[in-house]
Amino acid sequence: MPVNFPLPRKDELAPEEQQASNGRLIKRITFFGDSAIPEDDPIYKSVWEAARILAERGFAIVNGGGPGIMKAATDGAESVNGDTVAVYWQPKLASFFEGKNLANVTDESETFSNYLIRTLGLIEHGDAYVVCKGGTGTVSEFGMVWALAKLYYGCHKPVILYGEFWDGLIEAFQRDMYIDDIERGVLYQATTPEEIVNIIDKHELQIQHCGKRRFSGDEAGFVLGAEVKLTQETHDAIASSYHGEYAGRLVAQEQMEEFMSLVHPPAKVLDVGTGPGHDARFLSEKYSVTGIEISQKFAEIAKFETPRWKSSTPM
Repeated sequence: MPVNFPLPRKDELAPEEQQASNGRLIKRITFFGDSAIPEDDPIYKSVWEAARILAERGFAIVNGGGPGIMKAATDGAESVNGDTVAVYWQPKLASFFEGKNLANVTDESETFSNYLIRTLGLIEHGDAYVVCKGGTGTVSEFGMVWALAKLYYGCHKPVILYGEFWDGLIEAFQRDMYIDDIERGVLYQATTPEEIVNIIDKHELQIQHCGKRRFSGDEAGFVLGAEVKLTQETHDAIASSYHGEYAGRLVAQEQMEEFMSLVHPPAKVLDVGTGPGHDARFLSEKYSVTGIEISQKFAEIAKFETPRWKSSTPM
């Protein structure tokens, strides 16, 4: 069994610390687990029930968008109209991968071809992690969130090992690897859906002090704390960095030059999906350019690249 550090009891906390509110730090739960577990397996049914209970409590459910454990988590949450998020991996070269499950339909989704970036997405989207039985993919995900919980201990995201089978694995780690007290202490174990809920509530109470801290930058997705909206200065810094590395790169320079030879100014150009704005900057040398870009990040980069552009971006 993982050894957890003592948690405060509810009756030892001040009344204001006991109050549940919409401002809680843990809002999204990421499920990791095997894609090959069938729907009639007890593990599948247990994950389905856990996701249902969590969704009823207002938590959004995040998973990798595949079959097995991932679909169980989605279906359980959707059964009570809960919020669901899938982070897909769509590789171009990998030979052994189950792929996107078309039956795993979520409210939100993202798709990546890079496995590591996809894993990072699952980690950043989740405020807590439920790690179920799985293969090497689950092992890699578990190792990453376990390490992050130790590295950011104090405002860390809880790692919940789901199932009795974890006993032997954790004992082996403690016996044969170099596992310190904090590494043992950041792990929880649950064998029922109700225990998952209780652990999340307890961890929330333990790290309430983190709600007063504000995090931003690349590491903000690894800790629990107050959300920080990107400021204009941050967007400018991102745009400046992008400009330094990619300035002047046209997506389709030959096509742009052909277009400019055919359409004589004065002309008005609508650039849909502006991206970083290189094409808009090139076209704005002769034309009046209006850009549409749904990504706030790229909209700010485009404005940096092409100050003259007229943005109709919904911000």
